[in-house]
Amino acid sequence: MISLAALCIGVATLLFVTLLYYRRKCENDLLPPGPPGIVFADGELWAEHRRFAITTLRNFGMGKSSLQELVLGEARELVNAFKAFEGKPVAPSAVILPSVCNVLCGISYGRRFSHQDARFIQLTKLTEENLYLAAKCQPLDFFPYLRHIPFTNYKTMIQKWTNNQDQIGDFLQALIVEHKRNFRPSEDEPTDYVDAFLKQQFVEKNKPDSTFTGAYIGIASALSSLNFFACLAERQLLRSINPFVGAGTQATSTTLCWAIFFLLDNPDVMTRVQKEIDGVLGERLFPLLEDKERLPYCQATITEVLRLGNMVPIPGRSTVDVAEINGFILPKGTKIAPLVIAVHEDPTLFPEPMAFKPERFLDQHGQFVNKVDWLLAFGSGTLLMALNWAG
Repeated sequence: MISLAALCIGVATLLFVTLLYYRRKCENDLLPPGPPGIVFADGELWAEHRRFAITTLRNFGMGKSSLQELVLGEARELVNAFKAFEGKPVAPSAVILPSVCNVLCGISYGRRFSHQDARFIQLTKLTEENLYLAAKCQPLDFFPYLRHIPFTNYKTMIQKWTNNQDQIGDFLQALIVEHKRNFRPSEDEPTDYVDAFLKQQFVEKNKPDSTFTGAYIGIASALSSLNFFACLAERQLLRSINPFVGAGTQATSTTLCWAIFFLLDNPDVMTRVQKEIDGVLGERLFPLLEDKERLPYCQATITEVLRLGNMVPIPGRSTVDVAEINGFILPKGTKIAPLVIAVHEDPTLFPEPMAFKPERFLDQHGQFVNKVDWLLAFGSGTLLMALNWAG
């Protein structure tokens, strides 16, 4: 299999890294390019806020009973929503997406919304539409002049994406304003991501280079203003949360839809999953965190969905300086595209890669074995997606 492949597309040179070895080798030389936030930020801003996000999401996510109650509540809503169709055909994504979005809103803002709330319905609709528009407009990264060609429709899609983003921003901004009004950072303990961010702002209020207060921008004191810095800090908060609520909602709901497809396409797997669940849960309707280790085949099935589905695109990287990979010199700013699918469908790592076989993640004793080095659904190493730590 080819290890490296370079392609000149429009104004950019794109390097495809197809082998896990080379992805590991170059990851320390690469950082995701772009503006404030986490996913598309770079440098120290990216590093500091990624650390903060992982710590915060661990505190509110993995292994926490509060998150378990949030997920169970939405699971009940989801089951009832499917029951309401009484066996009639339904598009699963339309039913699943609001429940997933509510869980992520709970982690980010400490709020859940009624599935009948008009504002919440609009939020999920705009989020799904913008992710679709972003994918459709991706060629503009390489051929920016296409937006000026009428029949391509790119200009209209960009305007639609911008309008949607403004509406999403207004919705999320209102939640942040509500937090600022009710949360006392000097006294209260954080219960969600926004609280934690506001608390960190308070802790670093006198730090001259804080990336949480906006002071890091380095503008001369004569030109600086508290309102300007507050605006920068608020933008950083919004752009940090957007991937959790937006991309996180889409990625998780898409994963669940693929799980439904794979189970329907492999009834023997579905039967075995159901049998394991029934054996562990008994009369209970929903699993708890403590049941996880007793459901190895279920864990293996979810992992196989992530492997074969390849539904989470890892953000592109760019070299921050001249870099060398396998003897090839890469100029500063070279875009890197990690081909996760090349690893997930590599027959030397996963025999019969196109077959849906959860047992590949079980050992000889039937216990779940997560081959972390080979499964790259959320990235790996220093660039592992923060959402993977949310539990």
